Amino acid sequence: MQSKLKVRQEEKEKRDKEYQERRDRITKEREEKKQREDDRKQRDADRKLKEVENKKMMEENLKQDEIDKLKRYDEDIADNALKSNPLFE
Repeated sequence: MQSKLKVRQEEKEKRDKEYQERRDRITKEREEKKQREDDRKQRDADRKLKEVENKKMMEENLKQDEIDKLKRYDEDIADNALKSNPLFE
């Protein structure tokens, strides 16, 4: 009788140990999955921020190019006006 109780207790302990190992493994897998998801979200956020920064820089460059072009046009117009003005000939 004692041996049967001992065997049953050992089996119960073995099942409990296996159950706990499975729970620990599942918990670890969930944490790893969550960490991967968080990392992916952070990479996406960084990528979007970089895209916004690049777009802003491109817009500023285009704006500055347009300003420079307009300045050159103004200078060209002023040069042409001085050349064609009879008072400056």
